[in-house]
Amino acid sequence: MTHTALIALGANLGDRQSQLERGLERLGREPGVRVLRRSAWYETSPVGGPTGQQPFLNGAALLETSLTPQDLLAAMFRVEQSLGRTRDERWAARTLDLDLLLFDDWTLQTKLLRLPHPRMAYRRFVLEPAAEVAPEMIHPTIGWTLARLLTHLNSALPYVAIAGPPGSGKSHLAQALLAGSLGWLIAEPTPEPADLGTRLDRWAKTLDTEHWPQVRATAVSDFWFDQLLVSAALESSPDEWESFHSRWQAARARVATPKLTLVLDAPAAQLAERWQAQTHLTTSAEPLDHDALEEWLERQRAALVAYAVGPGLGPVLTLDAGEETVMLAEAQAAIEAMQ
Repeated sequence: MTHTALIALGANLGDRQSQLERGLERLGREPGVRVLRRSAWYETSPVGGPTGQQPFLNGAALLETSLTPQDLLAAMFRVEQSLGRTRDERWAARTLDLDLLLFDDWTLQTKLLRLPHPRMAYRRFVLEPAAEVAPEMIHPTIGWTLARLLTHLNSALPYVAIAGPPGSGKSHLAQALLAGSLGWLIAEPTPEPADLGTRLDRWAKTLDTEHWPQVRATAVSDFWFDQLLVSAALESSPDEWESFHSRWQAARARVATPKLTLVLDAPAAQLAERWQAQTHLTTSAEPLDHDALEEWLERQRAALVAYAVGPGLGPVLTLDAGEETVMLAEAQAAIEAMQ
């Protein structure tokens, strides 16, 4: 049985073009692998990692293979090593980098391999060559073709939305991302308790594209319009849900669509500890006890994460909110990679 696989290639050490071409030629000689076509080579600035790196040369190739994803990845590692690649530091300079992006329409998550590649949907240096060789190939979780993902990257407003359950640090991350930059913050307009309908109206007004400033700087909001739908599904009766969903859909057509959504995730116990240090959740007059708070936060967290990996939402990156320094570096690199 044969499969279609899409890979990304990159190099920023030595003779970059020669490294890429030799790597692809060697991969094509691996048993069970045939190179169908490759993209042009694109020169791009390095994203993340140590400072002072040289520009990368990037490309993509479409393969036909009889291997499993794991065996194909092993073959790719062998080719990298044969051309001097070492994996000592993340995002460091490299003689050759081969990444498995898509494998048919498979989804897979292991310690060594995630399919589809979790960062391919918003990285320009990946999408441009990928859309050149496989424009109609579909991202299996987003449900968009690679051509549509690239169009989204080129045409969407420069806007990043941050979502997460209470205690995940949405506002802190938004402010950290914009510190010292030319971007601007769109703060949640309803910090005080309010019913879902009121929040819907205020959020929709804040994100209405008719009032969007004509600026090129990146906007970052510490809330995501779609998270209201997740909250409504948890908190509403069936009749209330029907009414709210209709109102949400009508408003959704007018609000800005994020170029990228960052979803912050952390264990409920950690969220509860953080949130209790800042505020108190109440249901009527009495605050929830710690166990009830954790249970409530786990429902919120699980529902949001499940929704965020659904189809049709565009690029979404889930970040571990438990490691603030790592989370900030990941988010900064993601925004930079869209440029």
